Amino acid sequence: MPQSFSQRTEEFRYRVGDVDVSSVTWRHPCGARGAPAEYDALTYLRYHRHEGDSRPVTPDLVLSLQPGNTGGPSSFDPVARNIVAALGHRGLRCEVWAMARRSQRLADATGMRAALARGDHRVAVDYYYRGRSLDGRTFPGWLPARRQGFLTRYGVEQAVSDWHFVHAREIPDPADRARRLFLGGHSLGGPLANLYCQWDFPTGPGYREVAGVIGLDGPIAVDPLDLAGHARPAAEAARRVLPAAAAAMRTGLLPASNNWGALRLGDIAVLTGIAALAARFEPEAESTLLPEVPRTLLVDGLFRLLYPRGGPRRWRLTNAALFGTLFGRVAQATTLSNDMGGYTGPPRGKRAALTGLARIPLAGELFAATLSERPLAMPADPGVLTGWVDGGESISSFDDTVLAWGNGEFSYINGYESRLLPVEAVLGMFGALPAARHREWMDSVPALTVASGLWTPIRRRRGPRPQEIEAPGYSHQDVLSARQPDVVVESVADFLAAHLPARRTA
Repeated sequence: MPQSFSQRTEEFRYRVGDVDVSSVTWRHPCGARGAPAEYDALTYLRYHRHEGDSRPVTPDLVLSLQPGNTGGPSSFDPVARNIVAALGHRGLRCEVWAMARRSQRLADATGMRAALARGDHRVAVDYYYRGRSLDGRTFPGWLPARRQGFLTRYGVEQAVSDWHFVHAREIPDPADRARRLFLGGHSLGGPLANLYCQWDFPTGPGYREVAGVIGLDGPIAVDPLDLAGHARPAAEAARRVLPAAAAAMRTGLLPASNNWGALRLGDIAVLTGIAALAARFEPEAESTLLPEVPRTLLVDGLFRLLYPRGGPRRWRLTNAALFGTLFGRVAQATTLSNDMGGYTGPPRGKRAALTGLARIPLAGELFAATLSERPLAMPADPGVLTGWVDGGESISSFDDTVLAWGNGEFSYINGYESRLLPVEAVLGMFGALPAARHREWMDSVPALTVASGLWTPIRRRRGPRPQEIEAPGYSHQDVLSARQPDVVVESVADFLAAHLPARRTA
């Protein structure tokens, strides 16, 4: 049963090795008109060492992380557990808090939780696709666009204010936060950490209450593109663009979230989450998931890209191979993929012309960063059952990735991510947000960026920086789930240990 502490509840979720994972929720209404009750709560995943008893232990340090654009807290699962374990081996009690933005709670995880509890992914299939009820509840479907208007108000101010609310409740003393609270983020979470440091909170500038900042393949620098000579024109242009974009969302000309129209991100979250549960419980069994999923423009369009010549409904795949098809770098190689093995048997290549674009100067660099320059593969014979092998030479662990996706929640992807948030976050780095005005924070706060291929074209154009470390060959997602030991966890652990306590004068 969850434990209650006034407005705070905490529920144990699972244990891996000596690391416990629990979900912490604070009730914190924001007054968004038209928002459901679930929106009035803030949740994060708490990763901490299992202490063997129920006595509360004050951690030596806390690393609080924001996920990337459309990302959820479970995307941090492997790297969070590994950081806690690595620092534990150094005698330091570390907690990692993986934030879930408000809209994460809008997804109905009833079927996922029930499937996890019963160890059977088919429970989720019945709930989400066949109208079966669980404990008297049936899947209500997705919020229609007309009922998502409250998300048009969710921008950087709400995101950083919510983040600060959690920090101020969990570590009430600002001076204590300044000693042992580290911020970080993956992808879009990097700019959010930067803007948090720049922000004026009721207790003062954000940077005065943090001990250090970490970017995981996400830029945390105030001027990530070295535009100092063009700062004023860039800020003026950003201030003109931002109101127009916000107005277009509020009037319905642009979608309020990613869960909109025929291309709903929530559908991908459901499908991939169920595939992960199947790969977790019955990895070698032949998958029956695709025949059970209704044909839709999104699902069939996606699989036509993954499997030319008819789509994968005519291929025989194990549950592990289906999940590998959805998230494996060898099969689809977008920024939302891991290098975590490949198909059994002799595969055949596909989309050679597409990956060949990576050889075009400049444009090819951007293409290779967002997609891949690696050859893509698919099973050679649709009539032969094809499995998946987690090769020891791959960067990420297949099992860790399956656990991050198949943990009973919609928490690897945030299907209802506000579209205003990334627009404001990007333009905010160019001075479009008046409350983000402490651009001097990097002179006072230690910072580290671990970069993979996604940011390589930008980094090559502006040159390396001393506080940046490169993870060669890593995809945008490998940064979060690489096997141990690896450059990400070792670099982050070194940085955290070196700057605890960080004693600075503001």
